[in-house]
Amino acid sequence: MDAHVVSEFDCSNNFFVDESFIGKPRAEAVKTLLVELNPDVKGHAVCKDPREVIAKDPAFFSKFTLILATQMDEQTLMALGEICSKANVPLVVARTYGLMGHIRLFSKEHHVIELKPSPEPAPDLRVNNPFPALQALADSIDLAKLDGFEFKHVPFLLILIKLMDEWKRTHEGKVPQNYAQKEEFKKTIRSIARLPWGEEENLSEAVNSAFQAFAPYRIRDEVQDTLRDSKCDEMTKSSPHFWIMARALREFCNENSGLLPLPGTLPDMTSTTTRFVELQNCFSQKAKEDFTSFSAKVDAVLKQIGLPVDSISADERMTFCSNTSGLVVVRDRSLKEEFTSPSPQDYMFDPSEIPDYMQPIVWYVFWRACDSIFSATGKYPGENPDATEAELAAEAEVLLKRAKEIASTRYKTMIPESALDPQVAVEMVRYGGCEMHNVAALIGGIAAEESVKLITQQYQPLNNTFLFNGIKAVGKYYQL
Repeated sequence: MDAHVVSEFDCSNNFFVDESFIGKPRAEAVKTLLVELNPDVKGHAVCKDPREVIAKDPAFFSKFTLILATQMDEQTLMALGEICSKANVPLVVARTYGLMGHIRLFSKEHHVIELKPSPEPAPDLRVNNPFPALQALADSIDLAKLDGFEFKHVPFLLILIKLMDEWKRTHEGKVPQNYAQKEEFKKTIRSIARLPWGEEENLSEAVNSAFQAFAPYRIRDEVQDTLRDSKCDEMTKSSPHFWIMARALREFCNENSGLLPLPGTLPDMTSTTTRFVELQNCFSQKAKEDFTSFSAKVDAVLKQIGLPVDSISADERMTFCSNTSGLVVVRDRSLKEEFTSPSPQDYMFDPSEIPDYMQPIVWYVFWRACDSIFSATGKYPGENPDATEAELAAEAEVLLKRAKEIASTRYKTMIPESALDPQVAVEMVRYGGCEMHNVAALIGGIAAEESVKLITQQYQPLNNTFLFNGIKAVGKYYQL
C-alpha cells in the first residue's frame, strides 16, 4: 500500500523500480518486480496513503494474516497497532533511520506450536519413569547371560533402566539425590564393562545420558503457564483451536500423573537393528496410545462447546500432540502502551562492551524524539537540505531536550541521563530521516524471518523489539 508515484529519485535508491515506471504508481511498480522473486507468489497493490486508510477504513486490515508496516511514523503506527489489536492481526514494524534499525512485533496473542528449539533438548525417553511396555522390555533382558556382541549392543536407555532399578532396591526406592550419589551411579555403569573402557559404546552413551535416569520429569515453564492460562477454562465456540487442544492436553496431563504425551522419537544409539526396531516399536505404540487418548479429549471439549468433532483435523491434532513440550504463548505490549506508559524493563549498561551513548536503546529514544518533532512539524530534524549549520545545531539542541524528556518519563529505569549525549542528537539530525540500503537490507531480512515465524507458528518470535546500531554493528533485543 503506497500512494506515491515513481520519480527519478526512486530509480536511484529503490531496487524494485526502474525508469520505465516513472510517473506510475510506486505500489504497482514494486509489486510487479517483487513477484518476480518467486513464481508461486501473487501480489496486489493498493495505491492509497496508508494513513488515510487507517483513519477512514480500519476494517480493511482485519482480513489479513499479518500486517507489515515499514517507515511509518510513531502516531500512524500507534493507530495501526490499535486496529491490529482489535482485529487480532499480528503487526510487524520495520524501520530504518540513517544507520539505525528497528523491528517491533505486536501480537495480541501468538501461539507457538512448533518451537524447534536450538540446541535440541534431551529427548523424552522416560528412563526415570518408564511406561509398562518399556519396563517390560528392560526386564526381559538379562545382561549377565548375553554374549559379548549382544552385551555391547544393548541400547543405553535399557541399561539405565535396569541399573536404576537395582539402585532403588538398595536406596529405599529413591534415585540419586546429590552429586556424590550421581557419581556413584555412573560408577555402577562403568563397573559392568567387560572390555577396556570406551570399547563398548553403549556404556559410554549410558554414562553421558545418566542424568536422564535421576533427573525428575519436568514440563517447561512456558508449557505450564499455557496449561494454567484462563483461556483453557473459557471455552466457547469461538475459542481458537490452540486453546481447545490446550484444554484437552491439561486433562490428559491430569490423568497421566503430570506427563505430556510421548512424542515417540528416539535418538541414534548403539544397538543391533533388531533391538532398535523393537525399542522403536515400543515407543511408537505408546505414542499412538497417548495420541488416541489426547484426541478423545479434544473430541470431548469440542462436543462440550457445541462444535463437531471434525472441526480440528487429525493432522492439526498430531502436530500439536507431537510438540506439546514446546508450546509457547506470546502476548506483546501494544504500541500504545509502549508510547504512552513507562517501560517495565530495567536495563544495565555494560561500559566494557560499548560506550553508554552507543547502546541501541539510547539511539531509539532519540529516534522517538525525532518522531515527536515530526508529529508536531511534519518534518524530521535535518530533513531540510537547505538548512544552515546554525539551524542544524539548533535542531540538535531541540532534539536533545526532547529526548531527555522522553527518557525521563518512559525509560527512566533503562537509561542513565549521562548516556543521552549531544553527539547522538547531532548524528540523528545529520541523518535527516534518510533510509540507507545496507541497514534496510539487514532489517528487512530479520523482519521477514520474524514474519514467517508469526505466520507458521514455528520458532519463537522475538519479544518484542530488536534495535540495531549500525555505527557499532550492535543489535539487541528489548521488551518495550
